[in-house]
Amino acid sequence: MVYETHEISCGETEAGFPAATSRGATPDYFDLLDLVSVLHRHPDGLRRWSVMRAIRARREKTGRTISPRFETEIERIFVRHCEAGAPAANDSRAKTALFYRPKERAGEVWAVHSGRASAWLGTDVGEIAQ
Repeated sequence: MVYETHEISCGETEAGFPAATSRGATPDYFDLLDLVSVLHRHPDGLRRWSVMRAIRARREKTGRTISPRFETEIERIFVRHCEAGAPAANDSRAKTALFYRPKERAGEVWAVHSGRASAWLGTDVGEIAQ
């Protein structure tokens, strides 16, 4: 399946990834892109607090606004695309989820499936994770 990059709507494809559209990117897309970019640099995952701090710094560096509900929005995106939220192991969402919570790490740790994220972006995650 081919995924267009940097332009999605709120819908999802049959594989569970956000659907592409030519109308432009939604705010959720940028939250998702930030999550993928930050987590890609940490293959073992990062604690939730560190993820929020890194995304906040990334946005301040680029001059993007940080909403009052910033952390809630980021967490909602993570949960929506996380395999832990899938009700059953054979659920298609568990097979296509971009994120997961590493079982071998204690606490609230978030991680990204780099291969799936690259497929979603249509490019190597390392190229955008700067």
